Amino acid sequence: GEVAEHALNYYHVPIGAAIHAVKIVLVPLQGDPDLYISFEDPLPNGASYTFVQEGVGVDVFEIGRENSLFCGALRSGACMLYVSVLGWELTSYSLI
Repeated sequence: GEVAEHALNYYHVPIGAAIHAVKIVLVPLQGDPDLYISFEDPLPNGASYTFVQEGVGVDVFEIGRENSLFCGALRSGACMLYVSVLGWELTSYSLI
């Protein structure tokens, strides 16, 4: 993907009831993208998120159902994972 400076790209990822863990890998191709993640806020950003990955280089986020924050208030069954990618500058990236 590509994101402009100080802009966000949003992704909604359905998580099925049989999914036991989630792993997201953000690979910068150009620029410095950051990752905001939430099971509750459909538009996670710097002011509203549950998890954040702001490191320079590749960002990796992993969470399993044993974590009390997995699927937010639902804690079981299917849910939605909300992800956003912020570009600190014009940024291109791969989201795996």
